[in-house]
Amino acid sequence: MGVGPLCKLFGKSRQAYYDHIWHLHDHTDQENLAVDMVRLVRRELPGLGGHKLYKCLYTPFRSNGINIGRDKLYKVLKKHRLLIDRKKKRVPGTTNSNHSYLKYPNLIKELAPTRSNELWVSDITYISVGYDFNYLSLITDAYSRKIMGYCLHP
Repeated sequence: MGVGPLCKLFGKSRQAYYDHIWHLHDHTDQENLAVDMVRLVRRELPGLGGHKLYKCLYTPFRSNGINIGRDKLYKVLKKHRLLIDRKKKRVPGTTNSNHSYLKYPNLIKELAPTRSNELWVSDITYISVGYDFNYLSLITDAYSRKIMGYCLHP
């Protein structure tokens, strides 16, 4: 007879049974071993985040008999103050998009191009590259909407 039918006989759920078994075992040894392994990895890679840390330690955990999942690892890291604070995203300083200070009229507002290479338009955008932002400027053909040229500026 399986665990499920036996639990139903006593009016308990399977989860309650497994929770009871879990609490009977002493898991502090596994937790301490996991913390020691985390400290070893953090000595070499101090900025490694929790998810990558778990992926890095998954095989060593299993080979040492440590049955710990990612969420449990987060709880252990938090308990032992080993979590790394997330860095705030740097936002680039944007340009003034109001353009009310410019006295130049939009000469192509009512112009509808009828063939390629008749009208080119340009724009600039910010792109996150690594830990920095770069500026991408594009020149586009207004008729075919193909990119005619671009440049990535640091």
